[in-house]
Amino acid sequence: MHMFVDVSSVYLHREPVDFRKSINGLSVIVESEMALSPLSGALFVFCNRKRDKLKLLYWDRTGFALWYKRLEQEKLTGAKRRECCMKCVAVRSSANGHGACVSR
Repeated sequence: MHMFVDVSSVYLHREPVDFRKSINGLSVIVESEMALSPLSGALFVFCNRKRDKLKLLYWDRTGFALWYKRLEQEKLTGAKRRECCMKCVAVRSSANGHGACVSR
């Protein structure tokens, strides 16, 4: 199994989501709040209120995949809440090896 093959875009949902949501609930957020198609092949990134956990939703033409990441020391930064979501154009690696989403 290859993870994230041919990802067309990466979108960060800026507002925290209820982490009890799974594939169906996050797909509804993608459609209703982000006004995007969860079947587009894009990677959708969600965070919890404390911004120390991430969920990544992805469609790969055979079904949905949902990935969960718990950040042990760092928190997600750079996600100002001006808009519902932002499209990431690059992932910048910091000195500690963690990445940050860079938008245009």
